[in-house]
Amino acid sequence: MARTKFQTTRRDLLALFAGGVATAISGPALAHAPSDTLPAETPDAGLKEPRILFVGNSITRRHDVPSRVAVLAEKAGARVRIGMAARDGARLRETIMSEHLTMMLDRAHWDVLVLQDHTTTPFRTDDRRLSRETMTRLASMAEPERVLLYPPWPRAAGHPFYSRIHHGFDLTPQNPREFANRTMEFYEKVSQEYGFTVAPVPARWLAAVESGHPVYDADDYHASSEGAELAAGVLWDCLSDMLGVDLSTPHQA
Repeated sequence: MARTKFQTTRRDLLALFAGGVATAISGPALAHAPSDTLPAETPDAGLKEPRILFVGNSITRRHDVPSRVAVLAEKAGARVRIGMAARDGARLRETIMSEHLTMMLDRAHWDVLVLQDHTTTPFRTDDRRLSRETMTRLASMAEPERVLLYPPWPRAAGHPFYSRIHHGFDLTPQNPREFANRTMEFYEKVSQEYGFTVAPVPARWLAAVESGHPVYDADDYHASSEGAELAAGVLWDCLSDMLGVDLSTPHQA
């Protein structure tokens, strides 16, 4: 990824998103034990494991998808260090305003940035534009070696979402397949424009649903424990490919 594409300063960012909402964020977790606070000192010296920072909302946080990724990495013989910035219901343009996230970015280098925006982002023109701008600005702030986009899965068939009138939507998807297709269309367009990678979570999710796996929680929206494990597996498949070289010659802080 060419860093010259992302030359936005924090001052520029704060000016652009002056109306944003500050978020409460869990600090960078070391190994695979996310914490609710930022450690007093981040142990950079001698670090050999790649760092992966997840930025999202409850889709990322519920059942701790980042920690599950770290466990899968360890099973594959690779140790990674995980950070998570997530608040229920938040959009990326809200999370990016958090001083806590800025502190996380200032105090550690993150080799990979994993970004997940609100589930309804692909269905509203303004949300798509702001999401794309926020993703590129986060990349500018973090300057990671790689950016992985984490598109959320569709809500289950029969969820009230499909029968409601949503003001401002270009077109409300009528079923999970349409929801997934439009979500991937948005994330893939961003990835192609900026050289990011997209995890094929929606397609794998629908395949699991069709096979009868209980991947939804009781609300037919969030993931069950099995669903979170599925998402973590898809993400780790992408991350292991992205970090293949880096895992043998890891980042030295």
